[in-house]
Amino acid sequence: MTTSSQRIRSAARNWHAAAILRRLLMLLLVTAQTAGATYIMLGVLPYQGSTLLEQGLLALFAVLFGWISIGFWMAAFGFVIRRLGGDSRSLLARYPPAWLDNCELAPTAVVFPIYHEDVQRTFAGVRETYRDSRRHRPARGLRVLHSLRQPRPGCLAGGANGLVSPVRGTRRPWPAALPAPQHQPQPQDW
Repeated sequence: MTTSSQRIRSAARNWHAAAILRRLLMLLLVTAQTAGATYIMLGVLPYQGSTLLEQGLLALFAVLFGWISIGFWMAAFGFVIRRLGGDSRSLLARYPPAWLDNCELAPTAVVFPIYHEDVQRTFAGVRETYRDSRRHRPARGLRVLHSLRQPRPGCLAGGANGLVSPVRGTRRPWPAALPAPQHQPQPQDW
């Protein structure tokens, strides 16, 4: 009979072996693709890399193409894993779905940087985003960041040194009608 610590060690070893195999496969694919693309680039250059300038250009090309190759292979692996039904070694696979459904999630910040925008149009978008997020998980509140720096009538002025106005979740519900565009919305308007 195995103890729980032995099972944990065994699972950790299996996970580490799979992670090393995946990383080696990724390294092999990225290196092969970058080497092939650099070889093709070598054939395009006028002196086939015989000058110092062309060698520097090839080195820069290899580094920049390597990043593109990493992104491509990550997307390809992600697509294949999703098509196969998910990763059996992911963190989410370690817990039963019923436990994950009842797990308390951390609050999410939705930030709308607003600077001289039309009030009705802006808050219509904020309202729809808020309603859409409520469909997926209950929200505790929503705050809008804007500043009061020389407001223009009918617009919200915004910036990093803004004022946080409560919209939902503190005292009053979401307003049925948006504030009139003739003035700058204040926290007491909500």
